[in-house]
Amino acid sequence: MKERASYGEALSFQLASFGLIVALGLVSSVAIARVYGVDVVGEYALVMAATLAVTFLSSAREQAALVRELVTLPHRSPRVTGLFGAVMAFSFALTVIVAAIVMVVVYFLFKGPVGHPDLFVPALVTMVGYVLLNNTSWNLDMVFSAFRAGRQLFWIRVHESVMFLVAAIVGGMFMDDIWGLVLATLLSYATVVVHRIVSIRPFMRLTVGREDLRDGFQTLPSLIRFGLKITPGVVADGISNQTGTWMLGIASSVSAVGAFSRAWMLARRLADLHTKVAEMLFPTLVERHRTGDHEGFDRALLDSMRYIGVGLLLPAAAGGGAAQGVMELFGPGFARASDALAILLVMPALTVMATALGLVLLAVDRPLMHSAIIGGRMVATIALTVPLTLSMGITGTAIAASAGYALELPVRWFMTRPYLTRPGALWPIRERLAVLVAYAAGFAAAWAVDSSLRGAVGLMLGLVAGSLAYAAAYVVAGGLNDRDRDRLGSIWTRARGLRGGRAAAAAATATEPSAPDPPRA
Repeated sequence: MKERASYGEALSFQLASFGLIVALGLVSSVAIARVYGVDVVGEYALVMAATLAVTFLSSAREQAALVRELVTLPHRSPRVTGLFGAVMAFSFALTVIVAAIVMVVVYFLFKGPVGHPDLFVPALVTMVGYVLLNNTSWNLDMVFSAFRAGRQLFWIRVHESVMFLVAAIVGGMFMDDIWGLVLATLLSYATVVVHRIVSIRPFMRLTVGREDLRDGFQTLPSLIRFGLKITPGVVADGISNQTGTWMLGIASSVSAVGAFSRAWMLARRLADLHTKVAEMLFPTLVERHRTGDHEGFDRALLDSMRYIGVGLLLPAAAGGGAAQGVMELFGPGFARASDALAILLVMPALTVMATALGLVLLAVDRPLMHSAIIGGRMVATIALTVPLTLSMGITGTAIAASAGYALELPVRWFMTRPYLTRPGALWPIRERLAVLVAYAAGFAAAWAVDSSLRGAVGLMLGLVAGSLAYAAAYVVAGGLNDRDRDRLGSIWTRARGLRGGRAAAAAATATEPSAPDPPRA
C-alpha cells in the first residue's frame, strides 16, 4: 500500500503554494484594479458576495467528516470512491437548493437596499458556475486533503490563480465592465475542475461498483450527523466574514465597497493559509489522536501555530506600516482604505491560529464546542460592524472584523488547553511576547520609511525596512528556541550538501574525456 506523505512534506508544499498564490494574488488584484477601476471592482465584490454566501450556507460540513473517514483508508480503495460519490451527491443537491433560495434574497437586496438591480444577472451566472463546477472542486479537495496530497494541490492552485489573472486581463481588453471578471471566474472554475479530476486518479478510482456506492450512502448519515455539529460554526463564520461587505453596500457607495474589497482581499489572501494548513494539519491531528501520540499531537499543533503565526505577522507589520503606499498601487480611489488595510492585515495571523486550535476540537470529537465559539465571534462581529461602519466607515468595518478574531483566539486557547499535554514547554510566554515586540518594530520602521518617501520607491524600501526590523527584533527578543536553531541548522546542512553535490557532479563532468571530433568532410 502506498503511504501518505509526511505532515512536514505536505505542509511544505502548502506553504509554497500559499506564498506563490499570495504573490500572484497581489499582482492580479493590482492589475484588475488598474484595468477595471474602483467601481467595477466594487460591483464584482457584491456579485461574489452572493456566491460566498452559498459556500457557507450550502454545507453540512460533510466534507470534514469525509476526511476523518478517509484518513485510514489506502490509496484507490473502492470505499474511497463510494464515500466520495455519496458525499458529492448530497453536497450537489444541498447546494442547488440553497443557491436557489439565496438568489431570491439577492434579487430583492440588489433591487432594494443595495440599489443595483443590474448586478443580479452577473450574480446568477456566477452562481450557476459555482454550483456546477466549483462545488465539485471543493469536494475533490477533501480527498487530496485526506491523503495529504500537498504536491497536487500546489499545482492545482497555481493553475487556478494564473488562469483567472490571464483571463481577467484579456477580458479587460475587450470589455471594461463586470462581465470581464465574471467570464474570467467561470473559465478558471471550468479548467481547474478538469485538472483536479486528472490529478485525483492516484488516490481515488473514478468508477466503482454498486456495492461500494451503496456502502457509501449507508455511511453518509453518520458523516452528516458529525458534519451538522460543525455546520452552525461554518454558517456563523461566513456571516461574520461577509457582514462588512453587505453593510458597506447598504450604508455606503460602490466605490467604498471597491476600496474595502481590495484591502479585504489582501488580508483574506494571507488568511487563506488557514485552509492550506487545515488540509494537512487536520488529518495529522486525527491520526495522532487515534494512535495516542500525545507529544506528536502537541508538536504538530503548536509548531504550526508558532511558525505560521509568526510568519504572517511579518507582512502584517511591514504592509500595515506602509499601508498608504500599498493601497495607492491599485490606482485612484483605493487609498481611502489604507487604515483599514493596516488593521485587516493582523487578522490572518489570528485566523490561522484560531483555526488550528479549532482543529483540535474536531480531532477529539468536540464539534459542538467548535461551532459555539465561532457563533460567539459572529455575534461580536455583527454587534461591532453596524455601529462602527456607520460612525467610521471603511475603517470601522475593518476594526469590527479583526476584533472578532481577537476575541475568539483566547477563548479557543482556554477551551483546547485540556487536550494538550505541555503547551507551555513548546511555546513559552517569552517567545509569545517576542512576536508582539517584533510586530511593533516592523510596523514602526515601515511607516517611517513609507511616510518619508512617497511612491513606489518609498513603498518598496518601507516593506524591506519593516521586514528586516521585524526579523531582527524577533531574534533579539528571544523568539527563537533550540528546536528552531536545530531545524535551521538542518536546512542549512542540506542546502550545503545539495550545492556540494552539484559542484562535484559538475567537476566530474568537466574532467571526463571528451569524445573525438568527427572527421571533417
